[in-house]
Amino acid sequence: MRGNTLNPERLTQEVKTGVDLVAPHFTRNPKWYSDTGTRVAQTKEHLRSINRNLPVYVQEDHRNGWRGGEFTKEQFLQAAQEAKANGAAGWVFHTAAGFSLIDREFFAELDATERQVIQKLGSVIFANSTAYNTPSD
Repeated sequence: MRGNTLNPERLTQEVKTGVDLVAPHFTRNPKWYSDTGTRVAQTKEHLRSINRNLPVYVQEDHRNGWRGGEFTKEQFLQAAQEAKANGAAGWVFHTAAGFSLIDREFFAELDATERQVIQKLGSVIFANSTAYNTPSD
């Protein structure tokens, strides 16, 4: 996918290899969080059109600090909500925190925004869920 334009031929080729799920690496752009729903919906619709009801896992959408991108808690949560609302089987919260765990554990590597996202993610996505407190809170 480039921007919000699905490449149906490429997706069809990938599906024909016999995969059990698709995990598109959507193009990063300044509106990635508000584009998530459209992107997932297009992917799911194409899968339906070729009679393949495969799970769609949204992974590595964007992360703070990558090429200067700094996003808010609300933007990350919007992306997760849009993914779920449009039929994604999963949405991976992408962070640089897990890239080096030599000196500090995962939660210590998160920035303030990332900790806020983790605290709210479950309660935003799932009804009757409580907020998660990270170990440093």
